Amino acid sequence: LAIGYVHDVVLFGAFLVWAVADFGVSRRRDRRTGTVYPAGTWAGDAVTVIAGIAAWAIFAFLLHQRLIGVNPFA
Repeated sequence: LAIGYVHDVVLFGAFLVWAVADFGVSRRRDRRTGTVYPAGTWAGDAVTVIAGIAAWAIFAFLLHQRLIGVNPFA
C-alpha cells in the first residue's frame, strides 16, 4: 500500500468495504432483535491490548520475513 499499486488498493479497499458493510448489517440485525451487549471491562480491554501487541510482535519480528519474504525493519 505504501507504493500505491492499483491491485493493492483494490484488494485492501475491498476488505474495507466488506468490513464496513458487515458492521452495518450486524448493527441493524442486533437492533431488530433487541440484542443488548453488556459493557466491557478494563480487564478485558487490557487482555485485548496485550494480546494484540504480542500478536503484532510475533508477526513483525518472527513471521513476516518467513511468510512475506520482506524484512519490515530492514
